[in-house]
Amino acid sequence: MGIITRARGGVCSLESLPVTLGLLYGLGYLGYRGFKHFDLPAAGLVGAMFATALAAILGFPWVEVPQWINVLLQAVVGVMIGSKIGRESLTILRSLLLPAVVLAMWMVATGVIVGFVLSGLTTLDLATSIFSAAPGGIAEMSVIALDYGADVSAVALLQFIRILGTYATVPLISQRFATADVDPERSGNPDDTASRSTGARKMLRAYPLPYTLAIGLSAGFLAWWVGVPAGGIVGSMLAVGASQTAGLRLRGLPSKGIIAAQIGLGGILGLNFDPSMPGQFATMIAPVLLLTMLLLASGIGLGFLLHRLFHWDLTTCLLSCAAAGLTQMGVIALEMRADAVKVSMLHLVRIVAIIIFLPPIIAILIGR
Repeated sequence: MGIITRARGGVCSLESLPVTLGLLYGLGYLGYRGFKHFDLPAAGLVGAMFATALAAILGFPWVEVPQWINVLLQAVVGVMIGSKIGRESLTILRSLLLPAVVLAMWMVATGVIVGFVLSGLTTLDLATSIFSAAPGGIAEMSVIALDYGADVSAVALLQFIRILGTYATVPLISQRFATADVDPERSGNPDDTASRSTGARKMLRAYPLPYTLAIGLSAGFLAWWVGVPAGGIVGSMLAVGASQTAGLRLRGLPSKGIIAAQIGLGGILGLNFDPSMPGQFATMIAPVLLLTMLLLASGIGLGFLLHRLFHWDLTTCLLSCAAAGLTQMGVIALEMRADAVKVSMLHLVRIVAIIIFLPPIIAILIGR
């Protein structure tokens, strides 16, 4: 492995960086295929992170990855989220405004409160604890945590455990307590809504993917350059979402591009592991289980509250408040005959709210 060297001052040489990225993607793809085979959540991100983390724990001599690559990957994640925002999103949100506000405030508060609890029970610093507890997604919380100098390996691992626990319990709880009292024709598919809105915009010019990337990446780098908290992801997300809301028809990333971005991000996140990690996490089993239970209880409690306040069917409420992935919960909502449009839109609000509001809150708390 002599070809991989660390340049003076921790900066990669041009010769070693392509080799490093090639190895990251090679191992990351193997991890992705393994996680995909077992239908584990976030296979691209977590599978790649697992593979490179294993290599790092075994002492593989990685070189340091430049900061601009981290910002680039943040911006790509922002493009992925922003491409889900458009005029149709605003139309649906008008009817969901109050529950969306309740959900957003509850989830942000939950992340902060449970983060303080986790910090008090473990040796994790406050920023790492809050990012680990915030129900904002593995990719999103990991890349933002990287900007704040938090322990990314702990954030990614605890987020992964939380999501696994959510997928394993919330659908079962929904089946146990809820009844399928939703009109199947009203449940809808989020993709159907997108198709209808796309049909309504067929008269608008469809700008190809390079335009989407140009808008998102330039806004992400600009926001990062001026010092916006989590600027890469926030800037690109808001720019792409605002462009579509204004009437531009932008093409989103194709599925293979999304997977490639997830693998690259997961690979780089895996570099934050080191040989001392297994021993550190072995001492955190009880706090991690407590964290997962608190977040599950919070989401379930909010689901019952929405059911009581807005008289939606309980399955829709519970799935809307589950701290897991937007796409996955939308699919589960369809399978359980819940209102998948409401579920998808409220998850989108949750993720966007946490990405926008949580970093400034953490900056204030840690005095950054």
